[in-house]
Amino acid sequence: MRCQCASGSTAQIWPILPRPHCTPDGAKDGYIPPRFHKPDGGMDPQDFITFHSQRHSYDSASPSTSSKTQFGEDINVKALIEDTMLYPDSAVSDLETRIMKYSKDYDFSISTSDTPSGKMSVFIDHDKPYRCTQFPYCPKPKY
Repeated sequence: MRCQCASGSTAQIWPILPRPHCTPDGAKDGYIPPRFHKPDGGMDPQDFITFHSQRHSYDSASPSTSSKTQFGEDINVKALIEDTMLYPDSAVSDLETRIMKYSKDYDFSISTSDTPSGKMSVFIDHDKPYRCTQFPYCPKPKY
């Protein structure tokens, strides 16, 4: 299916596949499902798509902000990427820029307590693969 984006470019919208697992409703604070839990996973450079995306790794020395979110310390980033790309809530492909965006909401925080968020975004740039990235999405505060 094709749609016309607000920018005027054409996008390909892919069908959404059913989720193979469920996260418990009303997940407790700090709860991470076993599949997405990995000790020190949020700072494992091998779990990130590119060097560029490592800017979102967990760093206890600096706070996570809405413009530079960090994954939580014990989040399995690789499992989140795979799950988001295989079973997204939305997947949009911009045919002009050749960038594919996958998004998914989780019932638990994948970020730090500075920017708690269960929203995951993965961008795949087919023309500039070194620019591919993934991050916990946290909307900027409105003033």
